[in-house]
Amino acid sequence: MTNKTSNVVLLLILAGIVVGALLGYFLPDVMLATAVVGSLFLSALQLVAIPLAAAAIITAIGSMSQVRQ
Repeated sequence: MTNKTSNVVLLLILAGIVVGALLGYFLPDVMLATAVVGSLFLSALQLVAIPLAAAAIITAIGSMSQVRQ
């Protein structure tokens, strides 16, 4: 990623944090109603993380050269 692209990504992340905080302060009912989407997203990430880590470990072990003792 180039330096300009990473700066844009950082600014967009910070803008998202600020907008989320402002919406949570001024419109708490709307934000609580959309909390279900965030909860589902986090559950999906947890569901994917363990098999992905296991596959990465298995692939790393499989790609190692044979070790002589």
